[in-house]
Amino acid sequence: VFLNQDIFESAFRAGQFDAIVFNLFPCDHADLPRLMERCFAWLAVDGFLMFSTYGVDTLKELRTSFAAVDQHAHVNEYMDLHPIGDVLLRIGFFQPVMNAEWVTLTYHSLTGFWEDLKGTGSFLYDERKRTGLLTPRDLKVVEATYDGLRMDDLYPATYEITYGMAQKVATQPVKDGV
Repeated sequence: VFLNQDIFESAFRAGQFDAIVFNLFPCDHADLPRLMERCFAWLAVDGFLMFSTYGVDTLKELRTSFAAVDQHAHVNEYMDLHPIGDVLLRIGFFQPVMNAEWVTLTYHSLTGFWEDLKGTGSFLYDERKRTGLLTPRDLKVVEATYDGLRMDDLYPATYEITYGMAQKVATQPVKDGV
């Protein structure tokens, strides 16, 4: 069964699933423990959790470009894979495995990049105005800074993809007396 719904509003039964799979779910510091606790409860014993999410290096070029304008976070901030693994362990998952890869897309113009960015869940946000729009001057600074990051006359956009897998087991084996 494949479901597409808000995970925090779902009313699944404890132990209902043998596997839970997330693909590029938006992961932030506040919701991650809550999400993983719910997944742990919904998994049957010996069930697997598998997921991917964006990592901390996602859109690093854009972050650098925005830093030339101000110190506000204009792009969603994502978690490093190590704290995600730590959360899984604290909740009770057995031997979580975490890995990451970096994918760099390239663009001939920033216009194409801006269009693609709209669909990623990362958004441009001006904290001062509480709006998704930057001033024309701010945007020129961002674009000029990004222009300096071009490689082979192409604009890079790096995405760190973090992968995780963990199992819910009946009892945790004792290791070194712990």
